[in-house]
Amino acid sequence: MLAVYMPKLKLYDGLSKLKENLKIYTVPSNASVFVAKILFDATKDEEYVKLLIENAEKSGDDSLRATSLNALAQNNTIRR
Repeated sequence: MLAVYMPKLKLYDGLSKLKENLKIYTVPSNASVFVAKILFDATKDEEYVKLLIENAEKSGDDSLRATSLNALAQNNTIRR
């Protein structure tokens, strides 16, 4: 998915666009998890950790729950 490259763009504020898009995604959803992970990796903002946790808690789908928890576990700074 091209969203991974958006934070690296120089002439286009990819982070702002991802933040805007995140507002339209429902929680829980794969799109919300994917964009929250990208934004957390780029900014280290705890807001996105909370969103990943919210996705995991609200999901009735085991695969989405696993995706959310995997996104959390991939980053050493958020392991508890």
